[in-house]
Amino acid sequence: MENEKELDQAPLKPTEEATKAEIPAETPIVAETAAETPTETAVVAEPEEDYSGLTIHEILTKATELQTLAKDLEVGEFKKIDRKLQKQKEAVDAINRKEREEALEKFKAENEGNSEGFKFERAKEVSAFFDIFNDIKDRKSKLVKKLEADKQQNLKAKEKMLDEIKALTEKLDSADATDESNKKDMERLKTLQQEWKSTGPVPQENSEEINKRYRALSDQFYSRKRLDNEAREHDRKRNLEAKLKICDKAEELVHMENMNEAVRQLNILHQEFKKYGPVPKDRQEEIWSRFKNASDQIYDRKKVSSDDFKKSLEDNMKLKQELCLEIEKYADYNTDRIKEWNAKTKEVLALQEKWDKIGAAPKEVSKSLNKQFWKNFKSFFQGKTKFFESLEAERSDNLKKKIALCEQAEALRESLNWEESTDVIKGLQNDWRSIGPVADNQSDAIYERFKAACDKFFDRKRNRRNEEDKAYDTNLAQKEALCKQMEDLAKGKDMVSLEAIETFHVRWHEIGQVPKRSLDAVTGRFEDASEALLRKFANTDEEYVKARTELQERLVQANPKYAFKFRKREGNIKRRITAIENDINLWQNNIEFFASSKTADKLRQEFNDKIKEAKKELSILQKELRMLTDAGK
Repeated sequence: MENEKELDQAPLKPTEEATKAEIPAETPIVAETAAETPTETAVVAEPEEDYSGLTIHEILTKATELQTLAKDLEVGEFKKIDRKLQKQKEAVDAINRKEREEALEKFKAENEGNSEGFKFERAKEVSAFFDIFNDIKDRKSKLVKKLEADKQQNLKAKEKMLDEIKALTEKLDSADATDESNKKDMERLKTLQQEWKSTGPVPQENSEEINKRYRALSDQFYSRKRLDNEAREHDRKRNLEAKLKICDKAEELVHMENMNEAVRQLNILHQEFKKYGPVPKDRQEEIWSRFKNASDQIYDRKKVSSDDFKKSLEDNMKLKQELCLEIEKYADYNTDRIKEWNAKTKEVLALQEKWDKIGAAPKEVSKSLNKQFWKNFKSFFQGKTKFFESLEAERSDNLKKKIALCEQAEALRESLNWEESTDVIKGLQNDWRSIGPVADNQSDAIYERFKAACDKFFDRKRNRRNEEDKAYDTNLAQKEALCKQMEDLAKGKDMVSLEAIETFHVRWHEIGQVPKRSLDAVTGRFEDASEALLRKFANTDEEYVKARTELQERLVQANPKYAFKFRKREGNIKRRITAIENDINLWQNNIEFFASSKTADKLRQEFNDKIKEAKKELSILQKELRMLTDAGK
């Protein structure tokens, strides 16, 4: 394939500064070779036109003619247009330079020889010429791109053909290749060769390499084809040797006394004969006739012994009928014991072994006997399968039940409600005994799990006194530490918030019971510490009562169990109010009996001080009682 050539045309370089500023730079237009452009036509040499004496209008007219002509041209036909267009451009550049120089001289004359501020705008016809010039160049560029795209498509098509030729070549070595397939592959190769010739050119840089591949693959196909033919001829000779040996064996079977065995072996020889492929064409008829003749002799002898064969078929029929009757009693067998199923399974398999040892029965009854025997055989095993499936489902259900009992026992193993939990766990143990077995591979594990949960609870129950004492002592230590923290806060300089006091109360009730011997002491200490914190938080008695009531409301909202404690507090306040009122009345009555003496005055003052303090406490308690009563409404 010929190399592509470019036009010997360099970009135009205007000599004047004005040209650089006003006229767009030009790029060369690349042409295609005749070898790569099928539509190219020869260009007849013509004398070059001279445009130097023409006006810009005349040049524009000729450029327009070239533009019209370029609409229907192929790439190779642009050479003449390129030369003319270049000459026209040179003439236009000269006109444009001349006009600029004249304009510049005129500007200088009008401005005392100064060119500063000079501007030159080229003529509209010059701009129109360059529009035509660029249009022709763009049209050529698009044609070149289209040609390259076509070449790329051709390259893809030829590469696809090469892949198919390669596949055809590799197929020759395939074990599935036959004479018929090889013939079709040869026809396909010829078609591909015609398609290759009719496909257009490819890019120049790929041309040499793809043609080399085409020639190499074609040569490789024909080379392998010759080798394949030689290999096939060798295989035919090998098949001939094998089939001759088969014929020898078939001819030996003609004289065998046991005709059933002879027929059996003959059938094997027929399979072997089919396994081997064709032999040389000049020996095909001979080999087939020899093998067929031996086979016919054996079948003829077989027909002669048909009476004995029929008798054996009838004997076999009777034996099979007996087995059909015998296995019929197992068809509906059922039991709920695994050992009995296993014993009956051995008996049924023994009948199957007898059946397999019996030869063929007459064709007219063979199918019905087989159907009858195997129907009952399958029925037995279907019943067995259903039993074990049911057993498996029951054991799976038992496992689920026992897992549920394990979970319940595990939930109670840490319980402190000893009596109630004892009754529940004993009930779980009774339920466990009422549930049937589970799968053998899970029986021990699930039992150990349940036993461990029950044992854990009863071991804890036996040792609960020690555990409770330890737990109570731990709780006592925690409550004493909490009291110490409250006392330190009450004595310290830091401010106290109602939220902090609430937190102390919540934490106090979260801690469990303490030993009875220490209950009153630690409870009193906590109440004293709480009272001290409330007194520190409140500046006045009213604030104290309000803070105490708000604390009670918060605690009740956080935990309704606090309500009982505060109702108890309300009762205590009422009793305390009654007691204080009684004391005040008693002290006031006693004052009246004192005589008017120094000793009596001192005693009277002491009683008045007691009454004053009592009334102060009474006022606080009454306010707290009112707030508690209002909060409870």
